[in-house]
Amino acid sequence: SSGINAEYGGVKLQAERKKIDKLQCILHDTMQEKVNTHTVFMDSDEDLESFDPDSYEKKVTPKSYSSHQKKLLSKAKKQQYSALRMRKERLQALHEASSKLQLQRTIAASKGRVFKTVDEETGEATYRWRKQRAK
Repeated sequence: SSGINAEYGGVKLQAERKKIDKLQCILHDTMQEKVNTHTVFMDSDEDLESFDPDSYEKKVTPKSYSSHQKKLLSKAKKQQYSALRMRKERLQALHEASSKLQLQRTIAASKGRVFKTVDEETGEATYRWRKQRAK
């Protein structure tokens, strides 16, 4: 039964990672800001010297959205970020549950007596096995 649970946990972990990757691709600015580049070709060096990027950029920028459209886009983006955050939290919880199951399987499959010690400062549990003489 724990083998099935561990396999199920592994499948769910992989599925969550894929969903997080998809969301991060959609929300391209989750990891870093995207650098927009626009190449302008000039016919001569004189045109290059007289070129003003600020005035050119104003001509190229698309028509701005209405305030209603901006609100809808903002709301949709907030929902996507919220979904991404929830998925990351779920991934963390699944990872912890999976590691606990793996530890239980290791302890159950081991031979000999297992001692659990808890570090008082960090609260981390460590396990050690009783030494057995080789026969």
